Amino acid sequence: MDLRRENRCRSALPQRRTSRKARHANWCWSDAYHDQSARCRDDRPVPRRIRQIEPRKLLSMTRHWIRQIEAVRSQLLSMGTHAEAQVSEATRALHDLDRDRALDVIAEDDQLDEMDVALEEECLHSIALFQPVASDLRLIISSMSVGHELERIGDLAVNIAESVVRLRDGGVATTQIVLPECLRQANLQAIEMLRKSLDAFIDRDASTCRKLIYQDRELDRLHRQIFQWLKEGISKNPTDLDWMIEITGISKHIERIADHVTNIAEIVIYWVEGEIVRHRQSIDDNEETAS
Repeated sequence: MDLRRENRCRSALPQRRTSRKARHANWCWSDAYHDQSARCRDDRPVPRRIRQIEPRKLLSMTRHWIRQIEAVRSQLLSMGTHAEAQVSEATRALHDLDRDRALDVIAEDDQLDEMDVALEEECLHSIALFQPVASDLRLIISSMSVGHELERIGDLAVNIAESVVRLRDGGVATTQIVLPECLRQANLQAIEMLRKSLDAFIDRDASTCRKLIYQDRELDRLHRQIFQWLKEGISKNPTDLDWMIEITGISKHIERIADHVTNIAEIVIYWVEGEIVRHRQSIDDNEETAS
């Protein structure tokens, strides 16, 4: 590097007003600093000794980044709380065949959609403004992905609520509609899985997420029991076909909620450990079957 170009680069450095010892304590090196302002005219990186950033600026950037992360996490947790409440209320409406409660769940869906859009905008803003890397980038991407999963869970809660409304408006007496015990168990388990997945996100608990992935198999088993119960019920009482078809759809919605919770668990594992475990369960199942 010639002297003229080096002098141009050195002229861009801040004025040094303190002693050499103090300067050494107040400055730090950053190999990641490749801003255009710190490059030479031929676009080659400036030598490492010139790429200096004041700790005060780094500290300020860190504080801004921490506040940004907290804003993203706060929005995500609010969205998770709302989605969990939607599923819980839809479940209560189903168990009590409460039409008014089901209508409340349907009315609240727009709020969850707006929260999903706001969270995605905040995540994209974070990436554009701070250009995070490594675990910070995984956190932002994971938060956006979890938000999409929560929005879909909210849609499924609305589907359950709409089924409740159709059951009440179908002219069938509530005393005639009998919910199987396995459906109640599936409801409770889906809510528990959702709650655990949100707690695991807060605690960065990949171990719990791995357990949730395998817990989804239990809910799949309950779904098969519900389907078998419905087949037997329809064969015995064909007149109950209409409301039993609604129960079939509700069971499928619950099973799909658990699938989205499993997706959240896989996303948390990716954020915490940097490992993509999506589709790993199906691969493991195929290996077990082959063995």
